[in-house]
Amino acid sequence: MRSVISQGRAVAYPLGMHSWMRLLELRLSRVFSGGTVPSLYPSVQGDVARSFKGGMNMNPIVLFLSSLFAIAITLAIPGPAHCGNLLINGNFEQGNTGFSSDYSFTPGANQVAGEYTVTTDPALWNRDQATLSYGDHTTGSGRMFAINGATSPNLTLWSELVGVAPNSNYEFGGWLSTWSWVTPVADLSISINGEVLGSFPAPSATGEWNTFSVMWNSGSSNSALLRITDSQTAAGGNDFAIDDLHFAAVPEPSTFVLFGIGGIGLAAYVWRRRRS
Repeated sequence: MRSVISQGRAVAYPLGMHSWMRLLELRLSRVFSGGTVPSLYPSVQGDVARSFKGGMNMNPIVLFLSSLFAIAITLAIPGPAHCGNLLINGNFEQGNTGFSSDYSFTPGANQVAGEYTVTTDPALWNRDQATLSYGDHTTGSGRMFAINGATSPNLTLWSELVGVAPNSNYEFGGWLSTWSWVTPVADLSISINGEVLGSFPAPSATGEWNTFSVMWNSGSSNSALLRITDSQTAAGGNDFAIDDLHFAAVPEPSTFVLFGIGGIGLAAYVWRRRRS
């Protein structure tokens, strides 16, 4: 717990909620001290914590407005907790764009290792008898990133530079499949800003989509260089596809807590109206 002095009183908040509740205090204090609705609940200024604690006994109009304001603050404050997928073309539906690769883009027929394409079916790209025909992970009829693994190590098969917020947690992941029954299978390595965060072998069963993901904290960084490599360098086998890559911020617990506060306040308001 952390205490903060508000109008001469020590108000205790859980440590993770301190910044959110303090911001909510200041915003509500400005609203209610502006002279627009001073008669509703004069002591609400600067003490939101006490208002919610005694919510059932508050003026229901103030309780209702405070709850709406709590939810509005959560939605309006910009930050990583409100970000979706930050990748430009993570599902590859836009084709060969939004990322970079050391592999050779080959939209026609695949002949050698170290090539890739964006396709709806790997069997349309590689006509070998060992290649399985199957659909992408997103819808079964969309596009995927198909790769014939290179024989040279440390080549980037997929990379993207993304802006991030400092000192925030992010998740990076996607889906991986094998399109040839010839072994060995691919072995992907995931790194962000040069730090290897995990390795993930492709499924041994062809046409099966398996998920993979890693967690990363941005620290002082304001950008993230996402990189996927294949540590498998065998000339035979090593044929795979990836789809539905995602990179997104992990919401802070305080975001859900503030939503909860707003929800409790709205429920209390409805309860009071039904009793009146």
